[in-house]
Amino acid sequence: MSYKIGSLNIQRRYHLPKEEYKRDFFGFISDFIKREHVEILVLQEVLKEEELVRLLKRLPEFWVGGFGGTTGWDFAILWDSRTVSERSKQGTPALYEHFSNRIKRNPLLGRFIRKGIYAELRIVDVHLWQSDEEIRREECGLVTGELHDKIDVHRYANSEFRGTFTLVVGDYNYSMEDCNDITHQIGNPNVITIQEELTSLKKDSDGYSSSYDHFSFNQRKNNTVPYKVSRVDAVKDYFNGDYRKYKECVSDHVPVVLEIY
Repeated sequence: MSYKIGSLNIQRRYHLPKEEYKRDFFGFISDFIKREHVEILVLQEVLKEEELVRLLKRLPEFWVGGFGGTTGWDFAILWDSRTVSERSKQGTPALYEHFSNRIKRNPLLGRFIRKGIYAELRIVDVHLWQSDEEIRREECGLVTGELHDKIDVHRYANSEFRGTFTLVVGDYNYSMEDCNDITHQIGNPNVITIQEELTSLKKDSDGYSSSYDHFSFNQRKNNTVPYKVSRVDAVKDYFNGDYRKYKECVSDHVPVVLEIY
């Protein structure tokens, strides 16, 4: 048994006026889920909850999801309810607001279990602040340190003494190397950030410019858990190498996928 988790910053694309862009976007998400066999999909920069509803209407009925945010740069987590169930008290992921005074965008927290895996998977959906280097650095240390650890050790009423695997996921606006350096300085040095392939598209030309999309977890605590991480070259695999069309229809990021065995 395993979890297969995808993550994508969708760059607030839903507001685009051209209907063909919307059709291509929804079609891509549906194809991506099927082709990559993703069970949980984590999104950043969701414009509003209505867009999550519209997306779910275009997926099979067993796909469900939760939304969180108030800024217009918000979060959503979707999952295949046939294999994965959400364990939060309210029955859906919710904003984690315990560090509101220290992080610009409160992350979305989801708690998941699946048949055959006794540990509870806790997903923290993040999008670090980009415009101020000092703020971004502090946020990176926070989400890979105090915030990760507080969520990881918390005993919820329905945790049933399960073990926990806490996974920070999203757009860090830092490279993997920079994030790991910051974590060692001001985060939890046992938490590692993975996924080093380029995921952000160049603005004015074809190709990739940077790697900002990652996963983080406590390597020391989970050192016996095998995993596989990858970037999906969605431009090539789903849009025949057409960078312009992909950027217009989907995002300036491509998805990343983590499989935990």
